[in-house]
Amino acid sequence: MNSWKKVRLGDICTVVSGTTPKSNVPEFWNGDLNWVTPAELNDETKVIYITQRKITPAAVRASSLKPFPAGTVLLSSRAPIGKIAIAGTEMYCNQGFKNLICSERIHNGFLYRYLKGKTEYLNSLGRGATFKEISKTIVEDIQIPLPPINEQRRIASVLDKISHLIAQRKQQIEQLDLIIKSRFIEMFEGRIKKKWENKRLDEIATTRLGKMLDAKKQTGICSYPYLANFNVRWFGFDLERLKEMDFNEDDRIEFSLMNGDLLICEGGEVGRTAIWRGERANCFFQKALHRVRCNPEMCVPEYIAWVMYFKAQNGQFNEVATTATIAHLPSVKLKVIKFSLPPLELQNAFADFVQQVDKSKFEVQQGLKKLELQYNALMQEYFG
Repeated sequence: MNSWKKVRLGDICTVVSGTTPKSNVPEFWNGDLNWVTPAELNDETKVIYITQRKITPAAVRASSLKPFPAGTVLLSSRAPIGKIAIAGTEMYCNQGFKNLICSERIHNGFLYRYLKGKTEYLNSLGRGATFKEISKTIVEDIQIPLPPINEQRRIASVLDKISHLIAQRKQQIEQLDLIIKSRFIEMFEGRIKKKWENKRLDEIATTRLGKMLDAKKQTGICSYPYLANFNVRWFGFDLERLKEMDFNEDDRIEFSLMNGDLLICEGGEVGRTAIWRGERANCFFQKALHRVRCNPEMCVPEYIAWVMYFKAQNGQFNEVATTATIAHLPSVKLKVIKFSLPPLELQNAFADFVQQVDKSKFEVQQGLKKLELQYNALMQEYFG
């Protein structure tokens, strides 16, 4: 933990906001002046140079807009709170920001990294009944540890380098997924409908919806971790936030998971699929997920998972998903989804390819985890 003195942002930055010119006045829009909104910022945005919408000098005059210079740290103050970027050039903004023009005492890269790691804290400062917002006064009163300016530059540089490596690893994972996607298209796309027999899912696999969580009946005596909808990603699992509920001896048989089982999301992003490879011992699954167990004489899980992916990408689940309050895919409709079945030899060749690529992907993911741990440790060291 550092021992740097904390200072108010209002003492080292000028906090500015903006407004939205009238949208029904054509003379205000499609000019050449950059005008940014929070919707244009995402987790990968660090420096923004060009905005999606541009305004005219007439809009500036009519709305009394003030520009902020290149290097200003952009902070979204509502809907949502906590998006961060740095202006790469002079620009204007709407009212969804409380931006920070840095004085000579604060390095903008250091401030960017500090705020980037404080999203939860920033949201806790939000006020308002209809929607949360942080005011100019609240932003000015935020306390930040302030080392000497050269140390700020060094810290920003270190965090930037690690962040760049993290981005590279994520890009490598995306590229490996694209390699599998390309191989699937090469091996199956265009031939699926023409050559191979169509089978319903319940003709080639068994399905089981997970256990319903009844919070009132939880004893904690036979509590085990379970997969929920949000734990299942495309082709992988987020096991950092596993919850637990009771699974008695019969439940543990009925809701068991075996190597090669497919977990398919019943709701949320309908159809999202991953293959269980025994990532966690004594782990089960709840009602928001379907377990699909392939008949090994007819299909392999890698093939089914990627067919599910392409069906989702092509919007095919829109036709089968039942909509109540949210879209969901009940067992009765999952079972009748049809799959075109290539020869098992071809499916196995694709599965072998996927498994080889997944080995490379696993190595990259392990490197990514180490970098993220290093980044988080440094953020804690520098900013507490």
